[in-house]
Amino acid sequence: FLSGGLDSRMIAGALREGTSKKILSFTFGEPNSDDVKFSRKISKAIGSTHCYTGVKHERLAEFFQKAVFYQDGLVSCNHCHYFQMLDELAAAVQVGLDGFVGDVFPRQRFKTSLGKGGEEIYSLFSHLTEETRLKILDKSLESEIRQSGERFNSFWEKSLRKNPTNPLDHFNITQRQRKFINYGKISKRNYIEIRTPFTDYELV
Repeated sequence: FLSGGLDSRMIAGALREGTSKKILSFTFGEPNSDDVKFSRKISKAIGSTHCYTGVKHERLAEFFQKAVFYQDGLVSCNHCHYFQMLDELAAAVQVGLDGFVGDVFPRQRFKTSLGKGGEEIYSLFSHLTEETRLKILDKSLESEIRQSGERFNSFWEKSLRKNPTNPLDHFNITQRQRKFINYGKISKRNYIEIRTPFTDYELV
């Protein structure tokens, strides 16, 4: 799965150096997006066969319904956008390499979005006037946002206790990666075998 980002790019580079077998790279997205532009360049550089799938807007509801079905309705459709390319993927390969957790290493982006603690994410809602909040949010969502903030802070406190020198990495791996991003990886296993090199302790 070659998005052109750092995690899939590192795997692509390692594959080029480590195998003489034919490599297929798969990219999903809008035609002029950075993902597509960069992945084409990287695919050419490593000599892989590049397979591109565009966004099938008219079938989004179908793909999301399928994602919920495969997960028994227990989790959301987050990170299940790859359902749009899984049929052609399964017809071409049996094993897929995924950059899951690879963005923990160049984690500057995550630091920027998270800040030093979790409060930055939720401060926007508390600083808005009630009039503005009602314009952009349904009133019933306010309690959910407050509860979400409380849950976040409890997880953040746990990460501070578990890994006081680097709570960001602990929070990222145990919460964001495992509970959010991993949904899509689990769903792919209904089609092909998924391997995640960055979760291999010895390799990393």
